[in-house]
Amino acid sequence: YTDQFGDSIEAQNERHRQSRHKERIRSVEDILKDPKTCPEESVYQLGTKDGHEDPALFVQVFLELKDEIEKHYGSNIKVLDWALHMDEATPHIHERHVFFADDGYGTNFPKQDKACEALGFERPDPEKKSGKNNNRKMSFDAEIRRIYIEIAEKHGITIEKVPLEGKEHLEKNDFIIAKQEEVKAANAIYIAEQELKI
Repeated sequence: YTDQFGDSIEAQNERHRQSRHKERIRSVEDILKDPKTCPEESVYQLGTKDGHEDPALFVQVFLELKDEIEKHYGSNIKVLDWALHMDEATPHIHERHVFFADDGYGTNFPKQDKACEALGFERPDPEKKSGKNNNRKMSFDAEIRRIYIEIAEKHGITIEKVPLEGKEHLEKNDFIIAKQEEVKAANAIYIAEQELKI
């Protein structure tokens, strides 16, 4: 953040000093921690706990995706870091990146929507107002998913492209709770069966 946005932050702070708005001055650390300008994290995986790809092949697919992102979108997005996690049932990769665009003064600043616009992405429905369910980032994510699937298929990995009917996307904690409820229900059936035998 210091290398990429330090000049922009300092120039912005100088403008605040000149306009006597010292309360608006922010450090690089402030920009890094602000929910509107902090890095975004994506989680990638191939498979489920019931079956997954070889982690070495998974890393190869991810690295090709990372190269494609940098090649096509590196003018407005920077991959900061990534890590393969093998500590849970399914190997997965956490990747952090930041979107940036011109701040209007000739330097870059973390601006997700402006970056997606500069990269040529439109809202899924350009006729409707921009919002949580209709924004350029959604179009960007859909394109990254398309590229990810294409790379995986090139390596012989089949990925379901259409979500399962009746299934809604769950946030991680909701998914964990739903899985725990399934286990509890299965345990209750088992206990009832054992009680009948006794």
